[in-house]
Amino acid sequence: MRPIKNIIGIGYNRGIHRPLYEDINPFLYYTDLYDYRAGNPQLKPEYTNTIQISHTYNQTFSTELYYTVTNNAYDFPVYQQNDSTKVNITLRKNFGQIFVYGASFYAPVQFTRWWSASFNLDAIYVRYKAYAQNGDFDRGKQDIIFGSTQNFTITGTLLGEISGRYETPTIYGINELKASYSVNAGISKQILDKRATVKLALNDVFNTDRGRNHASYQNIDLSEVNKRDTRIVRLNFTYRFGKSTIKSANKRNTGNDDERRRTGN
Repeated sequence: MRPIKNIIGIGYNRGIHRPLYEDINPFLYYTDLYDYRAGNPQLKPEYTNTIQISHTYNQTFSTELYYTVTNNAYDFPVYQQNDSTKVNITLRKNFGQIFVYGASFYAPVQFTRWWSASFNLDAIYVRYKAYAQNGDFDRGKQDIIFGSTQNFTITGTLLGEISGRYETPTIYGINELKASYSVNAGISKQILDKRATVKLALNDVFNTDRGRNHASYQNIDLSEVNKRDTRIVRLNFTYRFGKSTIKSANKRNTGNDDERRRTGN
């Protein structure tokens, strides 16, 4: 039988996203003298409807087109500022609707016997539209995310890996986000007759992974830079116990074999 070259799929999904405890807890969390965070006990779940069309070529390359509409959208921060005290409260509310038009592509590539890679691209246009009670906010922008992982076989027991990710400037609710990017690297060595592996990995090699955003809406004019500890070195050791090969047991038919196959057990 010839392998199937092209596989096409069509899907529809309706999902619900419920608020977390901290999203509805009304007590204030103090970040500093002028920046508080609070939950919203009136927050309702958001509902998402997605239509997607996918195509897989030669069981390797995959492409997907999708369209998503989210109602009662709340999964992004909204700000309330007191113009007299200059105190800002960050909370979540059922702000409005989100419309997403997107296309994604994934491709694994074998360049040589010792070098393989995978590439993934997600290109979308996202639009946020506020409900009337939340103002006249209606804004859209593109968002392109590109990622790649490069794998290198240095010797039979020594492997290397480099991965990276880049995202273009985009919007997230009322926030304008600047571009973000990072690179990770690692090397691993099999030892003890390939039963154990030692891996050294460095996340965010150039220490560039940070969030930078600006919000200008109604009486809000806010800029923020969020930098976590992302440059992290990890040294892992794993060991595989037990026999590497197990002798196959002789097949013995039983009366309920057909029933077990039918039920998937």
